[in-house]
Amino acid sequence: MTYGGRELSNHLTPAEISNMLGVSDRDVIRLCNQESVPIYNGRIDKNLLIASLRESDYPLPETTEPVLRRLFA
Repeated sequence: MTYGGRELSNHLTPAEISNMLGVSDRDVIRLCNQESVPIYNGRIDKNLLIASLRESDYPLPETTEPVLRRLFA
């Protein structure tokens, strides 16, 4: 997947994910705890988080980047 013309890594910081979802860093960490998505060395497995949010039918905020919205469609 690319974002802003650059290839994204699979393990992202809460700040990177919060920018893409349009929520705060604390909300990302809370979501990870709620969905049992581990945070290792300050990084979150993006694909695992997306899969967990899909399974839980988590409502995406209106500010979520369009590229992520397509992953949930």
